[in-house]
Amino acid sequence: MCPRSFRVIAFAILALAYASRAVTDDDLDRHLGLAAAAFTAGDLSAAIEHYHQASRLDPGSAAAYGGLGYAYATQGRFRDAADAYTRAIEIDPTRIDPYVELAAALRDDRQFMQAIDAYRAALARDPQLARAHVGLGLTYTELGRLDEAAAAHKHALALDPELAAAMHNLGFVRSRQGRYDEAVSLYRRALELDPEIVWGHYELGLAHMKMERWTDARDALRQAVKLDPEHISSYYSLAHVYARLRETAARDAMLAVFRRLGEAEERVQWLKRVVEGAAESPKAHCDLAQAYVERGRPERALAAYSEAIRLDPRHVVAYLGRASVYAGRRETALAVAEYRHALQLRPTSAEGHLGMGLLALRSARRDIARGHLERAAELDPGSADAHAALGGMYHDAGDVARAVRAYREAIRLDAELPRTLNDLAWLFADAGTDLDEAVDLATRAVGLEPHANHYDTLAWALYKRGDLRAALTAIEKAANDAPDDTGIRSHHATIRAALDE
Repeated sequence: MCPRSFRVIAFAILALAYASRAVTDDDLDRHLGLAAAAFTAGDLSAAIEHYHQASRLDPGSAAAYGGLGYAYATQGRFRDAADAYTRAIEIDPTRIDPYVELAAALRDDRQFMQAIDAYRAALARDPQLARAHVGLGLTYTELGRLDEAAAAHKHALALDPELAAAMHNLGFVRSRQGRYDEAVSLYRRALELDPEIVWGHYELGLAHMKMERWTDARDALRQAVKLDPEHISSYYSLAHVYARLRETAARDAMLAVFRRLGEAEERVQWLKRVVEGAAESPKAHCDLAQAYVERGRPERALAAYSEAIRLDPRHVVAYLGRASVYAGRRETALAVAEYRHALQLRPTSAEGHLGMGLLALRSARRDIARGHLERAAELDPGSADAHAALGGMYHDAGDVARAVRAYREAIRLDAELPRTLNDLAWLFADAGTDLDEAVDLATRAVGLEPHANHYDTLAWALYKRGDLRAALTAIEKAANDAPDDTGIRSHHATIRAALDE
C-alpha cells in the first residue's frame, strides 16, 4: 500500500497557497520564509521554531499553523500536526488543503474514523479532489473495508485516469481480495506511470509470489531494493524467492541484510525511548540521528541532529552528522557548509577533513581534496576510509605507486572494504601486473559484495591471468546483473572471443 509519500506533495506550492493572504508584518513574512527554507533544507526543528514564532506574531495566520502541521507530520508527530491543521481550519475554513492534510495526519495516527470524517469534509467542499478520494481509500483499506476502498480509488481514477497512486492502491486492494491477476495488471500500469514507486515494485513482487511466479517476483523485488536499499520487507521476501529458486548464496545474502536492517530498527526504537528520558542531551539526539541514518531515514536523522544543535550550538558531532546526511543526498553546498562549521569549531577533526576531501573529489577539485585527505590521514592514521580515498585520488592522478601503498594501508586497517579491494584489483588487472593478487583481491570483493562491477574486475583479472573458463563464468554473472553496461559487454565479447580461438 502506498505510504505517506503520496501526501508529501510540493511543500513549496502548499506554502505559497497559504501565504497568499495579504501579510503586512515584515517579521511575520521573515519567519514564514525562514521556516519554508529550513523545511526544504531538512531542518525540521528550525522550521517548527520559525512557524511558532510566526504564530505568536499573528495568532490568526493560517499559513503559520498550516506549515507547522506539515512540519510536525514530516517529523512523525501526527497528533501535534492534527492540532495545528485544526487551528488552520478554524482560522480559514475556506481552504481545502488543511482538511486533506488533517485527514492524512489522523490516518497516520491510526484515528481512522476521524480521518474518514476529515476526508469527507474535504470532499464536501470539492468532490473533484482526487487525492482526497485516494486518502479515503487508504483509510478504508486500513479498516479492512475493501469494497469501499476499491470504490474510492475507482472514483479517483475516474477523475484522473493517470493517477499512479490510485492505481497502485487499487491493486493492493485487489491483491488483498485474492484477485492477483488484476492486481498485477494495476501495479504494472501504475509503474509505467511512475516507475519510482518502491512499494509498487514490492507489492508486484508479493503478488507474483502468491501466484508462484518466482522469477517475476525476484525481478520486481530486486527493483524495489535497487530504488530503496533500506527496504527491509523486500529483503525478507527476496530471501524466500531465492530459496524457491534454489539460489542458496543469494538467499543467505538477503537474510543477512534483513537481519542488519532489523537490528537497526530495534536500535532506533530503543534510542527513541532514551531520548524521551534525556530530552536535553545533545548526545542522545545525535545517537538517535545515527540510528536513523543506519535505518535509511535521512529526514528523521536531520531533525535529530538539528535538535542537538538547538540544545548546544557548538556540538561538533551534530554538524558532522548533518554534513554526512547532506553529502549522502548529494546536496553538496549544504554539506560543505556543515563541514566548514564543524572545522571552525574543531580544526583537528579528521572526520571533517575527510568529508571535505571526499566532496572536493566529487567536484573534481583534486588539489583541495588532496590537502583535506592527507590532513585527515595525518590526524587519524587509523582511518581506513581516508587511506582508501587517497588511493583513489592517487590512482586517478596516475600516481600508481602511491595509490597501491594507500590502498594496501586501507585494506590492512580494514580487510572488509569491498570497493577498495576491487579498486586495487582493477589497478593490477588493468596493468596486467600482480595478477594472482588481483584475483585474490577481486574474489574477496565479490565475496563481501556480489556487485556486477566486482564480478567484472574478477573476470578481467582471470582473463589477464589466462583462466578463460573462470573468467567467462564471472563475466556472465556481471552481465546478468548489469545487462546494459557497455564496459561489461565489451569484456564479455573479448573473453568469449578468446575462448572461441
